[in-house]
Parts: sequence; C-alpha cells; structure tokens
Amino acid sequence: MKKISKNISGKIGQNYIECIEQVNSVTEKLNIPYLLIGATARDIIFEYCHNIKCPRMTMDIDIGVI
Repeated sequence: MKKISKNISGKIGQNYIECIEQVNSVTEKLNIPYLLIGATARDIIFEYCHNIKCPRMTMDIDIGVI
C-alpha cells in the first residue's frame, strides 16, 4: 500500500481554521463525528495537496454529521 498523506500545516487560511476549530470543539464535547465536505474540502485537497488553483464563489464551510 502506498502512503498518500500530505502535510498541509500552515497552508489553510486562519478564518477557516478558527471556524473548523469551533466546530471540532463542540462536536468533541457532544461525541458527534463529522466530516468536512463540499467545496471547502475539495479546495483543500486540490490547492494544498495537488497545487491546483480553485476559484471560490462562496466562503461557506459544509459539514457532514455522521
């Protein structure tokens, strides 16, 4: 099996980090698993893992609760 993990530390905008940290804080306290989904998740993978620029039309963050 091939390791495909990428270190994207310090590459994501601080506004996104703060929002995701708040979501993570609440979901941990309530023991609710979640996923980052949608355009934000896609852009993180494209831009920070594969260096493919993705113009954003919105700045929302989509969360999927499992």
